[in-house]
Amino acid sequence: MSHSFHHCIQFGLSLHILYQFIDQEDYQMKSFIEKVKTIVSGNVRTDSIKAEHLNESLNQIKSTGSLVKKPMVSKFLRLLLSHRSERSVLDQPGDFVPYGVGNRKRLATCSGVSWFDDHHLAAVNLYGQHARIYQILYADAHRFEPKRLQLIHQHTEDINFPEDISISANHSYAAITNTLNSTQGVSIFKMDAVSFHFTHLISRICTEHTCHGIQFSPDSKHIVFTIISPPGSVEVYAVSDLDVQHTFSLENPDPQHRPKAACFTKDSKYIAILYSLAAGPSFNLQINKSKICIHPYSSEKGEIGHPIIAEYIHQTESNCAFEIGAFQWLAARQVYSLYITDQEDKIFKFIFDPQSLKIGLEGFYDQDIPFPHGVDISPDGHYMAVTTLGDDSIKIFELI
Repeated sequence: MSHSFHHCIQFGLSLHILYQFIDQEDYQMKSFIEKVKTIVSGNVRTDSIKAEHLNESLNQIKSTGSLVKKPMVSKFLRLLLSHRSERSVLDQPGDFVPYGVGNRKRLATCSGVSWFDDHHLAAVNLYGQHARIYQILYADAHRFEPKRLQLIHQHTEDINFPEDISISANHSYAAITNTLNSTQGVSIFKMDAVSFHFTHLISRICTEHTCHGIQFSPDSKHIVFTIISPPGSVEVYAVSDLDVQHTFSLENPDPQHRPKAACFTKDSKYIAILYSLAAGPSFNLQINKSKICIHPYSSEKGEIGHPIIAEYIHQTESNCAFEIGAFQWLAARQVYSLYITDQEDKIFKFIFDPQSLKIGLEGFYDQDIPFPHGVDISPDGHYMAVTTLGDDSIKIFELI
């Protein structure tokens, strides 16, 4: 028996042992093992994965009888462009006072983003107190790859320290959460579907609360947003040209945490609620955790269903805190990807399987992404826009 063949058998036995100790729905670790199996079969170069990760896991099993799973850094994003906000407040540092959130200072202000049709983005700027519409310019007519952003127009009226923005899929409405001012709440605008100008304010709701993440339902009939002022809640409203009507409230189940954002799957079947430790001057790292709760959603009624059908708890001893998320449908795998920005300079990728109703961490991205906040995915599901508070920018990635 050759040395190489004997080594392959040992690898196979190691993989078999690993499978005895992992949850079959742990997508991150299963993905790792499948890559190792591919290496053993000789289909890829062995330097494409770190074998020491496998050895470390096996040593844990031998010593403790269990596997302490560590997420691997996944290169699932490719940066295409980074656009610095025009007339950024970073260029006039004496004109504003940064404030602290969880031991971090917001040094910049590009806070929320919404991708509508294939060629336009809307972004809000917290300290700039405006919403901007950008046209996405591409490398050439035959290559659908964003090359740069061109500012079309800016809207400032009825916007006060905006946190997040969502543009309806029918391009008829814009919804903005306002923060740092408990008298503004959520602003709902009528938007011209051709020029993308905000023509008038339809309504301002929840003016007594501080709100955070906001998103239109895929059919443009409802908005969902989170309230982070105590005790916190998730609210759903029906939107029309004439009025905005409340349809549902989801109470916050944990007083130590707040719902930061809610996001729909593209088919409207599910909604994810993201929870993080209540923000303040500092974090109690002993209780710091973020959580994802997946609920069924009724698009006809505009209601979030009960009970929770899938849950993921992200425990950490750092300043990690979920901010805003966006779903992508992976047709080849028949699962949803959920991308979540985290204030500790990361974008997490989770996989939600609607068949088994399980959710697991697949990896994270942490390359030059200072304090990511807003996030949205292009309608075709190929690209993602992220706003970063750390350098006042909009970044566009290819999803790979």
